[in-house]
Amino acid sequence: MHYSVTTIDVDGRLAARSALAALRWQPGLSVAVTATQHALVITPQKKSTHVLDRQGHLRLPATARHLTRLKTGDRLLLAASLDRSLLLAYPVAVLDAMVLAYHLGAPR
Repeated sequence: MHYSVTTIDVDGRLAARSALAALRWQPGLSVAVTATQHALVITPQKKSTHVLDRQGHLRLPATARHLTRLKTGDRLLLAASLDRSLLLAYPVAVLDAMVLAYHLGAPR
């Protein structure tokens, strides 16, 4: 796994590219962005309308940002699964809950 922390800019673009570089995802790659209640799941997908831009940045679609209540300036933990070619994006509030649940034994 490769981890990095990034922020979302006004256009929904993720500032950090290290996770994408670790996955060896190149500019122009088509990806699927799936929103769950607590995270975003990004995977390569042929013929998707979502692509890495010329600089290799990922822009999160507005619908995915709205479903996960993400806004400009929010910070995300990017977890890149190198062997599965999968990128997970977790908002800080979700990380807070996971860490507390792990250390305090709270219900998950």
